[in-house]
Amino acid sequence: MVLGFIWISTFLMACNDFAVICASITWYFSRKDIADTDGIAGDADVWKGFFWTYRYHTGTLALGSFMLTVIALIRGIFNYVAEKMYKA
Repeated sequence: MVLGFIWISTFLMACNDFAVICASITWYFSRKDIADTDGIAGDADVWKGFFWTYRYHTGTLALGSFMLTVIALIRGIFNYVAEKMYKA
């Protein structure tokens, strides 16, 4: 249950990060000449980021989250063994 919770929370953080990255990308590449827009550089499309996340990249984000969860588990096991060896 704990590993599932870690995996789901890591997946949600990855989805959030990906949506922010897509919003940044759409903002950057939608820029027009700054002099014409009165200082507004572009439009960020956050909904497009969420669409891309759940339409095209769900599996990739889930796999990456699973890898991070496994690495966190291995790291936790090694830290536990290191504490026991240090106390012994």
